[in-house]
Amino acid sequence: METNEIPVIRFENVRLDSMLSVVAKEYHRVLYFRDDQPRNLRISTTWQPQLPLSVLVNVMNELDEFLIVVTDDTIFEEKKVREGER
Repeated sequence: METNEIPVIRFENVRLDSMLSVVAKEYHRVLYFRDDQPRNLRISTTWQPQLPLSVLVNVMNELDEFLIVVTDDTIFEEKKVREGER
């Protein structure tokens, strides 16, 4: 029987830098942390590698601790600027 299930990768309690390294490699991007503080954050999420990178980025950017920005060849992690911090 043929299946049309979309493969899902589950990250459970994984460091942010480890997770983003896997993602960057899959999408052939370089990963750069502009802010070292979030590197050690523990992340639990699911990811479907066959979907566009923007789907995962939008989900991750819902978190308060950091912001992910993607350019043509690089994934940047940076500190999220909150109202009143500028």
